Order: sequence, then C-alpha cells, then structure tokens
Amino acid sequence: MRKPPVRAPGAALTTVADALRSGAAAERAWSRVGVLVRDGLPTASSLRAATGDAAAAAAVLAAARLAHVLGASPAPLLDAVRHAMEEEADAAVRRDTALAGPAASATVLGWLPALGLALGVALGVNPLAVLLDPGLGWALLVGGTAASLLGRFWSRSLVLSACAVGRPDEPERRVGTPRTSRGIRPGHRVLAFVDPQPADLGVVPVTVLLDLVAAACESGASVPRTLGAVGAAVGGRRGAALVEVGDRLVDGEEWVLAWSVREPGLAAVAEALRPAWQDGASPVASARAGARARRRENQALALAAAERLGVQLLLPLVGCHLPAFVLLGIAPVLLSLLGPPGAG
Repeated sequence: MRKPPVRAPGAALTTVADALRSGAAAERAWSRVGVLVRDGLPTASSLRAATGDAAAAAAVLAAARLAHVLGASPAPLLDAVRHAMEEEADAAVRRDTALAGPAASATVLGWLPALGLALGVALGVNPLAVLLDPGLGWALLVGGTAASLLGRFWSRSLVLSACAVGRPDEPERRVGTPRTSRGIRPGHRVLAFVDPQPADLGVVPVTVLLDLVAAACESGASVPRTLGAVGAAVGGRRGAALVEVGDRLVDGEEWVLAWSVREPGLAAVAEALRPAWQDGASPVASARAGARARRRENQALALAAAERLGVQLLLPLVGCHLPAFVLLGIAPVLLSLLGPPGAG
C-alpha cells in the first residue's frame, strides 16, 4: 500500500483553521489532514508525519497548546504560525540558493585529483602504474591522498559552517517541565495540564515565538500571563525561562532583574514586551516587527556567509586540492611520459 504524500504544512494549517472557524470539532478538523487528536490537542507524532518537519510540527503544537491554555480559538494562532512558516520557507529558499554555488564549487574541488588521473588515462598513459610503484610512486600516492582528504574535510567544514549561519534558531538541550522554587503562579497552573515539549520535535524558532507572543497579547492576556502561557506551550529551556520571567514579574521584580534568567535568543521577546510593561503600550505590533527584523537579520547573515564562503574556499584549493591534483594527476603523467616506472 502506498504511503499518502505529505501535505504542505501551510496548506494543512489553512485547512484546519478554516474547519475550526466553520465550527467543526478539533478531532474532525485535524482529521482532515491526517492528524490524530488526544485531549483536544494534536499528537506530536502525527503532526510530525503531516508536516514532514520537526520544527514546523513543534510550532504547530505550541500554537494548539497556547490556544488551549488561553481558552481562545486555535484558528488565529494557526494562521499566525502558517504565515511564519511561509516566511521561514521563503528565507530558506533564498539562503539555500545563495549557498548552492559555493557548495557546488567545494564538491568540484574534491574531485580534482580524480580529474587529473582521468586526464592521464585520456592522454594514453598509465599514471596508476607510477603511483603503485614503490619509492617515488608511493610517496606521490600518500602525499596526494593526504592532501585530498584534508582538502575535502576543510572544504566540508567551511560549507557546514556557512550553512549554519542565519538558520531560524540554534538547538537547545531539552529539559522536562520547568521547575522553580517559587510558589504557584499563573504559569505553573498552566503547566499542571500542559505536557512538556515532546523530545522528538524540533525547537520553536524565536521568530515563531514572537508571533505566538503577539497572538497571546492580542487575545487580551497580560504580559505575565502571556509569558506563562507561551512558555508552557513551547516547553524546553526557553519555555521554562519565559514562565520564570512571568513569575518574577508577578512577584514585583524590576523588568531587567526579571529577565536575568532569560535563555539565549529571548532578548527579542524582552525587547518586544518592554514597552507594554513599562509604558502600557500594545506589544502586538512590536512583537511582530521583532519577528520580521529577526528574519531579515538571519537572511542578511546567510547571504554574507555565502559570499565569504566563495572566498574561503580558495584556502583549501591552494593549500590542498591543487597540490593533490599535481601529486596524483600531473606528476604521474609526466613521469609516465618520461619513462617506465623504476627506470634509471
């Protein structure tokens, strides 16, 4: 039996959101895209299968949990996640396109020694006989192979480092349900019925986190309530940090002191909510603007990394690939033309 194709995450979320807006029950709405529901929430495994992406599944699950926590309709939150995922997908296409050229160049450089051997065979000589001859041939073989392997490793490291720049988020070490030494707070009451993030899902990017914060604030939740609800819905270390910040704000701590527990990457959330807490301004626009600014920054970093990669690949080319090409390709051909292996 053929496995049904994975739906595009954006199309699947649109289908579910439209069904929920029309009054369909959660089980019926999610079943339209092949997602199972348990206790009113989609299951992690079926979300992963439906979206085909761990990070997208984590974002969708966080949106569904957040709606459950706030007692709000999931449709607007799913729309926000869909829009965020579409923007992330567009940014990924541009990033991968910019890196495609340098990555292909690194692959071609790795085949330079083999190209030299093929060139020798095409000229009618036998460079392999030279390389397999004890003495000078073995020295060329060992030196050229070592240079080729080093060049491949060096080039691959440069490509992987460039590809990691500008990604939506960095990985985090997973933890269980957030725990603090404080008493029962709004965030902790939320954690009483929301499970921690499943370990098989990805990390919710900060850009999506900002969109969830904006949606929670738009529903009328206060800043501490928003932090507790979003933190519980997201889970992991970042979720624990958000819940803790909300608790500290309820305890009356100053804004800067409350955010001293923040995890890396949450500075954008703090900046988005600061005007709401200190000046009473609406945080919705600033949270969404922060998400857009973060995506633009990631995109700029990725494009800059792609431009640097084209220059950085000159180092393994000059230091490893060209010497390997000479040792394994050019030198054996010249020795074959000068005389048979081992000739005096």
